[in-house]
Amino acid sequence: MTPPPPPPIQEVSDDDVLCGRGGATNNHVGNRRFRQLVTSHQPTYLVARKREKKVIAREIVKIVRERGGRFLKKNDQVGGSVWVDVGDDRAVEKTSQTLREGLDVRASKNLGNLDAAAAAA
Repeated sequence: MTPPPPPPIQEVSDDDVLCGRGGATNNHVGNRRFRQLVTSHQPTYLVARKREKKVIAREIVKIVRERGGRFLKKNDQVGGSVWVDVGDDRAVEKTSQTLREGLDVRASKNLGNLDAAAAAA
């Protein structure tokens, strides 16, 4: 027997993290706060082992939830501006993905800086 679907959410708060693509989700106050929180954990995440990375992602989800935030996605089947909470598993996946974003770019920039320094020496 499958659990009942989560109740629809009409009102989105500034503490909520909106899942999805586009400017509306990126510019939402809760998403900006979430990205700041993620950025503060990225240095630790970068040097962490695989098992520790999941713990870091879970900790970020816990912080968002303790602040009253939810991880929401738009429910297109209902129509209108109805949202549903994606649950902790999906929230941890989104957080892990966000933690990885930009890390390769930063690493390649650092390598480029090392190459430039070596060429100048």
